[in-house]
Amino acid sequence: MPEIYRGVKFKVKFLEKCEIKDKRIRKLASWCRIFAARGLAPRHAGGSAGNLSYRAKKGFIITASGTNLNHHLAASDFVQVVGFDFKKNTTTAIGKKNPSSETGLHAYLYSLNKKIKAIFHGHSELILKNAKRLGIPVTERSALYGSLQLAKLAGETLRTMKKSSSIFVLKNHGFISFGRNMSEAGERAKKALQMVSREPKFSDRVPKKQKASAFRERIK
Repeated sequence: MPEIYRGVKFKVKFLEKCEIKDKRIRKLASWCRIFAARGLAPRHAGGSAGNLSYRAKKGFIITASGTNLNHHLAASDFVQVVGFDFKKNTTTAIGKKNPSSETGLHAYLYSLNKKIKAIFHGHSELILKNAKRLGIPVTERSALYGSLQLAKLAGETLRTMKKSSSIFVLKNHGFISFGRNMSEAGERAKKALQMVSREPKFSDRVPKKQKASAFRERIK
């Protein structure tokens, strides 16, 4: 039986309660909408089942907990994580909201490979069911969301992957795609979905009302 989403499972220590100022947030917001439109981050009661991040000069910037990735995202929908203490289960952050419930997962993977600059975590039954056929690695076991165990399982899989691989599946949970930039991480997930989907390819063009310029000028 799937675990019920209950929000973040860690404590958050805010260094500042303010909006994040980073030009790349626009691009991350665009990828959030693409993931939502493609069904890679389906809706659930707490927002969207998915969380995207990219490495910053200090830490990384990630979608906030409970964010609906298909909405008009603002700077307040993103959080900069500057530290994660796994022993104390506490994250240090800058932002107006709690960071994603999978913040520990992202932090753990970034710590293992400095070349990884973006991590996209999504959910797709098609990718999960066809992982073996696609040659996508799968973690040995499943674990609860937001847990250190899940992060360690992901880390073990990352360590054993071929250097040419950039996507793997969290058993009975979701998938992780990553890359040297956001485009690499996003395109890898799209490619996996296209290989198993019977739906025709469609444009990633965002409707005019959802264009970055229409973000109410809140992302600067």
